[in-house]
Amino acid sequence: MLASIEKLIEAGFRDRVIRTDDLYHVLNGSPKRIQSLVYRAMSAGELIRLRRGIYILCSKYRSRKPVSFHLANQMVRESYVSFESALSFHGFIPESVPVISSAVRSSRSRVIETELGRFEYVHIPLGIKDFLTLVERVDAGLQSFLVASALRALADMVYERKLQWTGIEFITESLRVDKDELKTIERKDFELIISVFRSGRVQKYMRKLEQELFQ
Repeated sequence: MLASIEKLIEAGFRDRVIRTDDLYHVLNGSPKRIQSLVYRAMSAGELIRLRRGIYILCSKYRSRKPVSFHLANQMVRESYVSFESALSFHGFIPESVPVISSAVRSSRSRVIETELGRFEYVHIPLGIKDFLTLVERVDAGLQSFLVASALRALADMVYERKLQWTGIEFITESLRVDKDELKTIERKDFELIISVFRSGRVQKYMRKLEQELFQ
């Protein structure tokens, strides 16, 4: 084990995401020295870069497997897991999703490829007050994460993909959402979603879905 990795573990970063500021604080050195230590640790396979300035220790030195939703939150600030990833998490669709898809507020849409998987971020242009409506925090200790409720994930999909209401069959057949799970959505949540999205198309879609479920 490299001395730099040992110091990071002693400082409590065994199972935490490591940022450049953490490296400077723990390793104490000039930018050139820190960069050299990072390159050496990466070359030795002891440090994994998720994206520029964000790292985690390799599996050999971690005490638990990284939670992909936590990594998704950490790699791009002001983001939460949504779309099919959230629907799968809540059991609304039958299969797991290989790409972790998130909504992001203040930065552009992008895809980040890492050794630990593919992470997709979709820009949802809402204000700070509305951005986390019907988004929950799941407590996983050092690896907690934010994930959209099933209804919020559906609304994000309607907004981003410019979907028009064609009937609930599209949701249950094309998106493979379980109809019985849809019936677990609380009616009051539709009002929250409609108040968040100013898009008339999203509002209409949510109204139609509400009518379908509660008629």
